[in-house]
Amino acid sequence: MSTLAERLHCPRCKGRLNTITAEAINGTPTGSFFCTQCEAVIPAPDDIPDFIGDRTNVDTHPLSLIGDPFVSDEDAVALLARIQTAAGLHWPASLGDVLELGCGGGRLTHSLMQNETAGLIVAADSNAGLLHACRERVAQTVRLDTLRLRFLRLSLHEDAVRDATFDTVLGTDVLSRISDVRTLLATVHRALRPGGRAFFIAPNRRYLIAVCQAVARALVLRNAREQTWSNPARSAIQMIGMMLFRHVHSGDQAALAGLRDRNMFYPERLTELAQEAGFQEAEAIPLDPDRLGGETSLRLLLAAGVEEGFASEVAPLVASAGAPHFSLLSRQDSSALMLLRLSKGVGPSLRSFTAPPPTPTVAFRQPDAALGGLPPRWSIEVTARDTPAGIQLTVDGWCLVNADVSWLRLVIGDVARATAVCLPRPDVHDVLNRQGLYNPLNALCSGLRAMLLFDGVHSGDNQCLVRIEVVLQSGVVVQASTPRNLIMNETITLAQ
Repeated sequence: MSTLAERLHCPRCKGRLNTITAEAINGTPTGSFFCTQCEAVIPAPDDIPDFIGDRTNVDTHPLSLIGDPFVSDEDAVALLARIQTAAGLHWPASLGDVLELGCGGGRLTHSLMQNETAGLIVAADSNAGLLHACRERVAQTVRLDTLRLRFLRLSLHEDAVRDATFDTVLGTDVLSRISDVRTLLATVHRALRPGGRAFFIAPNRRYLIAVCQAVARALVLRNAREQTWSNPARSAIQMIGMMLFRHVHSGDQAALAGLRDRNMFYPERLTELAQEAGFQEAEAIPLDPDRLGGETSLRLLLAAGVEEGFASEVAPLVASAGAPHFSLLSRQDSSALMLLRLSKGVGPSLRSFTAPPPTPTVAFRQPDAALGGLPPRWSIEVTARDTPAGIQLTVDGWCLVNADVSWLRLVIGDVARATAVCLPRPDVHDVLNRQGLYNPLNALCSGLRAMLLFDGVHSGDNQCLVRIEVVLQSGVVVQASTPRNLIMNETITLAQ
């Protein structure tokens, strides 16, 4: 079995790496790597080579490989079997040498150690604490064979993996958390040997939006009977509001930067990205098909901290109320999670990939025509303060639109600032949507709250004009009829 150093190269000069022994270089921990070309040293504290070092903001870097820190024994044991079942005949007879990207707390690593067909297993993550937790967890369940299992602190920012050195690449959470999926797939393609394969788990955007719609309808039906919004119901609204936020801001990494799970994918988009990276085969397979959505909704509600009794009561209602949404999904979209199966070709081949043409945009002479039915409504309390840095607005309220809203934007002069619309506001549904004229999901998740700074903008005569714009996910912008006047240090309600 070849060593870990033989699978890597120096990220600076791509030179060969040697393992340092205590006799070779004094003062350097045993197990560290030494570049034979540029003489760079990669330290290995606790026998974990660290290509990141003290670089700050690693966990939020677009190329970070952060796995799941929360690991249950039941999920960990079953996960590899679920992946193998979904892959079916495409699962290899032998895993060979394995690279696990974003190993996290060891959700998959210890199952790989129990797989007799796996050779060298390299578990990589950007978070040093998670690597130590993963190693401790594996040591509790199987004998820790350091010749067969190695750990690596690495992100895709460092080009440290040599070409064609692994037979299998696996990742469970990395696709939903990494910002630059293209770079990840290109790196995986390069790291695989000819004929190698990769398996990644990714959230299905189309299915999860159906879940949001179904849970919203189920909550509205339950409230019609109970005539009250309990704390568990508000927690459920908060869950679907965050999922809606991820949906409407998909691809906007600046908006999603503060979230642990950033990405949801359409299956066809993932396979297109993989084909762009050079993979010969790319297929998105439902991991846990649930055509009615009840079991998935129950699992998501419990994961969001909703009380078990409430979640168990709502889940069957989701399956019935959500039928109009789930029945429209194809077999490929029948699961909240999908397995992305990738295969690298053997030998050179002439192959071209042409991405599908972008969807043409539709120009509306009147933006309200894009809404269909009722116009947008909002009620926002705004307090303006003129600070040395500029005018600061504190906004709190709601915006109800019969379409998915990306931002509610406020404009002072030539400066625009925006806040998302996704917070729980069941009271808005009760007052304005009893007749069901608005989509229940948009009504329940119509809240907004933010503090916005308009840099370099100051008031004249202790007042300023503000204009409100509603930016739909489609790109259509609906403007308020006239600007409103704000007086500094006074709270004013802007309503339409």
